[in-house]
Amino acid sequence: MKDFLLDTNIVSHFAHLKMGIEDKETAKIETYISKISKNAKIFFCAINVGEIEYGYKLAPKKIKEDIKNISNHLKGYEILSIDQEIAREYYAEIRALLFEKYCPKSDKKKRRLAEYKDPITDKNIQVQENDIWICAVAKYYNLTLITADKMNAIRNVANLEIQNWII
Repeated sequence: MKDFLLDTNIVSHFAHLKMGIEDKETAKIETYISKISKNAKIFFCAINVGEIEYGYKLAPKKIKEDIKNISNHLKGYEILSIDQEIAREYYAEIRALLFEKYCPKSDKKKRRLAEYKDPITDKNIQVQENDIWICAVAKYYNLTLITADKMNAIRNVANLEIQNWII
């Protein structure tokens, strides 16, 4: 049985489902949840909390209440921490693999992954630091990552099961 870690872009839809809000995304998430084992657990991580609180601090007044409700909903779930082992063994590994695959050999002095393009498609690799952290947490705890992001670059280097429950 595999457990799940939700990416922040899925958290609001999941929280809305648990709050009884019905829309296209919550219906899709409900369908996926109905298919997983009753013993499967759904987790969140510290990065989710930080991203939600950041959004709350910058949100216009009209949506602050919704974000606060989402944040309050997380309190009922286990929030996975990030420790030195996750940082050293998993985050560093994923980031280094991304760097090695996508950084041009002639440009090894630059260290920001966001600056690089996929050598095959010539598209920006679109890797966000927080996505690397969330993937590192999923790998450490052997969780399936649930995200609405494509994460193509990460999929290419990290041996990680990734699913999208809102497609």
